[in-house]
Amino acid sequence: QLLRWFECFADLPEGSWQGRRYLELGAGVGVSGVVAAMNGAKVTAVDGFLNEELRANFIANLPEKNSRRVVFCELNWTMPLNESLQRLAECEGHPEEMPRYDLIGNGAAIFDADSLFPLIHAVSGPRTRVLLAPGVSVEVFQQRWGHIISRYFRRVTVRTDSNLTATEYSHWAPYCDRTTGCPLMELSGRWAVPKEGSPPLQFLQLGKACQNVTTEDTYM
Repeated sequence: QLLRWFECFADLPEGSWQGRRYLELGAGVGVSGVVAAMNGAKVTAVDGFLNEELRANFIANLPEKNSRRVVFCELNWTMPLNESLQRLAECEGHPEEMPRYDLIGNGAAIFDADSLFPLIHAVSGPRTRVLLAPGVSVEVFQQRWGHIISRYFRRVTVRTDSNLTATEYSHWAPYCDRTTGCPLMELSGRWAVPKEGSPPLQFLQLGKACQNVTTEDTYM
């Protein structure tokens, strides 16, 4: 489902992905990473257990010049944050530098949110796009993770998934509404430093998956 986000970028000017750094946390077989690399992004594919299928998928679907832009990183983000950051920096080949990314993606792998979102916050910046396809409804998302995410981000923009899970309902998305499917979500309003006792997340529900936020839209 994370790949559905890329439909929203399909009509961007050629070269918009060129050189941008994309981090996928919970890469699985790497489908969205392959598309990002194919469009010129520098991709870091992270998973707790790197498998041959992941590497083979990149090799089979990317020209050699694009493959050079891909880094594989076996990382279990349940480690203490400083250890996860050190491991990620080592994977990038710059162990003395804090890695930063332009886009961060996470599909149906919100595992150990108490460790995942501090990591996302640490490697993002004010202009980083944090794209989630959590495989749950807005209500379940807010109930499970809202109190954690609000320490690191202020807002969640919610977009429909163009009936993906409404028409292709599967066992990995048992908490999605069968009519509207699983929404896509984007975090924004990054706190400069983690904020304990922060106000609840603000949610903005958009009617279309790729609809842009305007000044007339208001967060709830």
